[in-house]
Amino acid sequence: MPRYFDAVRPGSRSTVLEVDPAVVRIAKRDLALRTSPRLRVSVGDARVGIRTIRPKSMDLAIGDAFSDLSVPWHLTTREFNAAIDQTLRPGGVYAMNVIDNGRLRFLRAELATLADRFAWVVAISAPSTFNHGFADNVVLAASHRQLDTRRCAPRCDRTAS
Repeated sequence: MPRYFDAVRPGSRSTVLEVDPAVVRIAKRDLALRTSPRLRVSVGDARVGIRTIRPKSMDLAIGDAFSDLSVPWHLTTREFNAAIDQTLRPGGVYAMNVIDNGRLRFLRAELATLADRFAWVVAISAPSTFNHGFADNVVLAASHRQLDTRRCAPRCDRTAS
C-alpha cells in the first residue's frame, strides 16, 4: 500500500505498524521493501503502536490485520477506534479490511462500533461478496465527514450515518 500511495500521491508519507517481524524481513528480502523517512515500518502490535503516532497527523489510516480469518479482537474495539480517531486530521478516513464468514454478525457489530465513534461509516464490497448472508471481504470506511459513496457505487452496499 505505501508504494501505491507514493505512486498516486507522490511525496506522501506512510507508517506501517506490523506485528510480525518475519513479514517485515520477507518484505525487505523478497519484495524490495525499502524504508525511508517517507516510509517507516514499526514492528509491534498496532494497538500499542498507534499511540506513537502524532495526534492529528494522518489523512488516512488503514486497518488490514488478520489472525487466521478474523481481525484481532483488540483492533475492533471502541478504544482502538478512539486511538485511530486521535491520529486523523479533520476529514481523515479510517479504512478497515474485514472478513466475515459468520452470517455478517461481525460485520454488523463492527459497523455499529465504528458508527459509535465516527459520523459516517460505509461498507464497500464487490457485488458478489454478500452471498447467502456470508461476506468474503469488505472494506469499512469511517470518517467525521460525509463520505462520497457515488465514487464507489455500486460497491457501497450499506451506508450508516
